[in-house]
Amino acid sequence: DHCVPDAGWGEAILAAHRAPHAAIGGPVDKRGPDSATSWAVYLLDYARYSSPLPEGPARELTDCNVSYKREELAATAALWATEFHEPQIHGALTAQGATLWQTPAIAVQQQRTLTPADAVRERFDFGRLLGSLRASDAPPGRRVMLAAIGLAVPLLLVWRVLAHVRRAPALRAPFVSAQPWLVLLAAPWAAGDIAGYA
Repeated sequence: DHCVPDAGWGEAILAAHRAPHAAIGGPVDKRGPDSATSWAVYLLDYARYSSPLPEGPARELTDCNVSYKREELAATAALWATEFHEPQIHGALTAQGATLWQTPAIAVQQQRTLTPADAVRERFDFGRLLGSLRASDAPPGRRVMLAAIGLAVPLLLVWRVLAHVRRAPALRAPFVSAQPWLVLLAAPWAAGDIAGYA
């Protein structure tokens, strides 16, 4: 709902689906200019999916730029009958022996401007959702352990963004300008994560 496909996106997906992979994903690049807050949200969510994205097998794909073979996705229908969370779906697909594939041929441009207050709320809600998904079948002891580890989430999130920025020179200037917001938005994400584990 906030990404615009590049020219030839549909044709590239059809071409990629000639291979046997269950899911095909591609890069999500940011259309600028935009505010430091919105860049921080983009970097936290999509830096790992930014160009240059190599062609090859993937451990995860973003639901902002992914396509599935119908029969493979139908096999996981019980997981998305109510709501769709791509970490669950992709985990189920790979557990069934299916492959996820990323290709730079199917790119989209993300454009989404958030106010600081909306960004903080969204980061908390996002963290809580992911934490609750990870802890849904976990025994109480594991939830406590995950919540304790959650205190390190802000540092981990910023470190991950930095690792992706190193391979994508176009993100270096936005990373510098968004850095204060990266740190500020990683904290509510961690708080949401901990709330989700609880």
